[in-house]
Amino acid sequence: MRLKILSLLLILFAILPSHGLSNERGTTGIVFTLDAEGMFWNPTIRSLKVDKVLPNSAAEMAGIKAGDEIMEIAGTPVIGAKSKDLMPYLQKDVGQSVIIKIKRPTGEILNLTLVLMPKSK
Repeated sequence: MRLKILSLLLILFAILPSHGLSNERGTTGIVFTLDAEGMFWNPTIRSLKVDKVLPNSAAEMAGIKAGDEIMEIAGTPVIGAKSKDLMPYLQKDVGQSVIIKIKRPTGEILNLTLVLMPKSK
């Protein structure tokens, strides 16, 4: 069964628990579409595409753009991964970084470093 989950950023990128010194969860500022199959609480990912990048966010600062496809998170391939397996790589505090490999719609592949920022209020 193929699932289409829109705007899963709050599950994978924004509201993950943090365990660092600042005790403030960081956010990437990415709104994305997850194409996955399997059970909704831990689906197998088919693709993860950026729908929107929030202004003044970690994603914008790193150069991520709408239309980019996220290929790897911290060196772990996204396609074929279980969503819960990627969560530990994204459980970061404000100021911590994560390397994201993206594929542009043009086919260009880039490794970008996101430094997580505080959630805007």
